[in-house]
Amino acid sequence: MPPRTSRVSFAPLRPGLPAALMLATLLAAPAVAQTASAPDAEGRLWATIVALRDPGPATQPFANWFDQALSRAAARRAALRSYLTIYPGGRHRDEAIALELDTLFELATLQSRAPDELRQRIAELRQNPPSRAALHEAAYWELTCRRYAGPPTTAPATQPTPADIRAPDADLLAGIREYLRLYPDSRYSPRLTHVLFDEAQLRGDTDALRALAAYAREHFPQHMIADELAARLRREDAVGRPFTLRFTDVDGRDIDTSAGRGRPVLVVVWAGFDDGARRCVQAVERFRRDNPQFRVLGVNLDESRAALAAAARDLDIDWPQYHDGLGWGHAFVRTWGVLRIPAVFVVDAEGRLAGVTGGDRWVDLAREVLHRPHPAAEERAPAAATQPAGPG
Repeated sequence: MPPRTSRVSFAPLRPGLPAALMLATLLAAPAVAQTASAPDAEGRLWATIVALRDPGPATQPFANWFDQALSRAAARRAALRSYLTIYPGGRHRDEAIALELDTLFELATLQSRAPDELRQRIAELRQNPPSRAALHEAAYWELTCRRYAGPPTTAPATQPTPADIRAPDADLLAGIREYLRLYPDSRYSPRLTHVLFDEAQLRGDTDALRALAAYAREHFPQHMIADELAARLRREDAVGRPFTLRFTDVDGRDIDTSAGRGRPVLVVVWAGFDDGARRCVQAVERFRRDNPQFRVLGVNLDESRAALAAAARDLDIDWPQYHDGLGWGHAFVRTWGVLRIPAVFVVDAEGRLAGVTGGDRWVDLAREVLHRPHPAAEERAPAAATQPAGPG
C-alpha cells in the first residue's frame, strides 16, 4: 500500500499585496491549510503577533535595541495586515486595529518621518469603521497626529531621539473636548482628560478643573487618573486654607504642624534616589539655616528607612521625616496628587497653605510668606478646618 501523502493547497494571493504581507500570509498558511476553518489557525497567527510586541531587552546598547525594535515593528505591521485580511471579523479584530495604529505611529517615530501611512489608515477607518471601538481608536490617533509637528531632526540610531510633539493649541483642545463628549467610554478618555486638566491648571481655571474631575469620577471612577485629578483639585482648593499635617516620624516623634502655629513651615517631598530632589533638599537646608524661623518637615519616598537614613546623612539634614515605605504610594502623595519630586508645600505662620511648587520656585514663595504680617498669637482665630495628611 503506497504511503499516504497529505495535500496542502493555499488560497491564491491577491495581486498587488506588499511582499511583507505576502510573507506574513504564507507564515499563517500552514494553519489555514489543515482545513479552511481550522479552529486554531487564527489563534496561532495572533500568538505570533503578540510575540512581536516585545521590543527586546532595554539593557542592550541603544543602537542594537533600535534596530531590533524597528525590525519587530515592521514584522508586526505585516502580521497585523495579514490577520485583518484573513480574519476581517476575527476574535481579535478590534485589538488588532488598535495595535496596528499604534504600530504605524511607532514606525513613523522610529524612522523619523511624518505619520502619513497612519493618517491614511485613520481615514479608511473613519470612513468605514467596523466597530465603535475601531472608531474610538481612529479618532484618538487622529488627535495624536494633529499633535505631531512633523519629523524630528534625523539623528543616528545610537541615541534616543524624542518625537516632536507640540503643545495642544485651541483647535486641538476643542478636538479633545469633542472626543470626550462622543467617547466617554474610550480607553483613551482618562489620558485625554488628564491633558485638559493640565492645561486648565496652567490657566488657573478652577471651574474647568472641577468639571474635569467630575467627568473622571462619573465615567472612569476606578481609574487611577480619577484619583489623581481629585487629589490635585483638593490641592488647588487647599491654597489659602488651614493646612495641618500630623504623623509619627522615623524617630517615633509625634509631629503636628498645628501645634507650632506662629512659625512658617516647608514640607518637602523628596527621595534620596532622585538627584533633583537631593539638590532641592540641600537648597532648603541652606534656606532654613539662614531663616531659622522656618520649620522644615520631610515626606520621604525611599523604599526603606535605611535608604532614607543614608540619604539624610549624606545631605546633613535632621528634619522630622514622614516615611511609610510605600514610595510613590505614600499616603501624603496620594492625598495631595504629587506627580513629581521635589515638591515643596509652603505653609505660612498662620497655618494656611500658601502654595505648592517644585524646583527652585519655592524660594520666592517662602520669602513672600516670611514677610507676611500676621496677628499676635492671642489675636489669631483658631483654624476653621484641617487638611488630612492621608486617607483614613
